[in-house]
Amino acid sequence: MNRQKELRNLYRDFRSAIDSIQQATATKEIEVDNEEEEEEENMGEQEVVENQQNVPGEEEDHFENNEVEEEEESNDQLPSDLDLIVQEIDMLQNETNEILNLLKKSQIEKHPKVKSIRSQLMYVIQINNGLRERALRLAGRN
Repeated sequence: MNRQKELRNLYRDFRSAIDSIQQATATKEIEVDNEEEEEEENMGEQEVVENQQNVPGEEEDHFENNEVEEEEESNDQLPSDLDLIVQEIDMLQNETNEILNLLKKSQIEKHPKVKSIRSQLMYVIQINNGLRERALRLAGRN
């Protein structure tokens, strides 16, 4: 009974982690949209200033470079978080497989508790596979 609770808690933890990543992804997209709107407004103001100063293009090029750098930083940060989650799921999969390999067929057949543990571990593997696929879908690397 405790193992089932632990498995449910593990599943909830993974699910909440993936949901929080999904929320963070949505939040970052909104922030990027807001930043783009602000940058467009700033560009309009810069064009007016440039026309008044008769300095063609120097500030605009600098602004465009900053915009590209900011986009690259935000894109780099998100996949690394997803990569960490996928790595943790893979580690859990490996540990679960190691435990399953330790169980002998004779133990499984003779002891109902061992059989129950085996079935619960198989369920954990299924959950982890689902979580891994979901994380990869969020990352767009199906």
